[in-house]
Amino acid sequence: MRVHQPTPSELSSFCYGMYSMYEFGRELNPNVAVFPLRGAHPFSVAYQRIAGMNNERTPDFLLLPLGTFTNLETNTERGLTTPEKTEVVKQSLQDYFATHPEARRILLVDEVMNGGTILQHYHLINRFLRENVPDAELRACAIEHGQHEPRGKYKNQSVRHGFHTIRVDSLFVMDREQYLPKVTRNGVFAVEIQDEKLEGILEQLEKTHDSRAQLKK
Repeated sequence: MRVHQPTPSELSSFCYGMYSMYEFGRELNPNVAVFPLRGAHPFSVAYQRIAGMNNERTPDFLLLPLGTFTNLETNTERGLTTPEKTEVVKQSLQDYFATHPEARRILLVDEVMNGGTILQHYHLINRFLRENVPDAELRACAIEHGQHEPRGKYKNQSVRHGFHTIRVDSLFVMDREQYLPKVTRNGVFAVEIQDEKLEGILEQLEKTHDSRAQLKK
């Protein structure tokens, strides 16, 4: 796969988008932030780094092993089926609420190109909550790719469900292996994370933090 080098403008737009995501999360103050992996992994790393620079705590993070996965027995790759995604979401949320029964505010953070995937993830999570934690509130933060226009049901449903949308010039991390963890399966789904691949983005986040601090003076 070709390695995409983001332009300075793309990188700056992405980092400011990450700050918008973080500030929305801070305002919402969720008990748990849900990040479907692989795609939303860079967002979770950015969220954690910004919180650290601000000396602030994050909500609990729930990283869902969704997306293209590698079968370790056959070394083949494919996407998860809807029943498999349903089981991953169900099991992950069951495990979380078993140890955090008081949690009621849930934030979903996911990427958007056409919009179908975030809607699927939103509905799977919302279905579990309706059936198991009916008084919980689910909100979604959608990071949209500025070079692609979302289509289909996303436009209407994102408004109806109150999605908080953030548009960046380029989601250059989308489907790029150098920025994403590896989802594997050998009986159960697991995630192999190598955050050092995101170091260039994290360095730019720190520069953005310094620039924002100067503007506030």
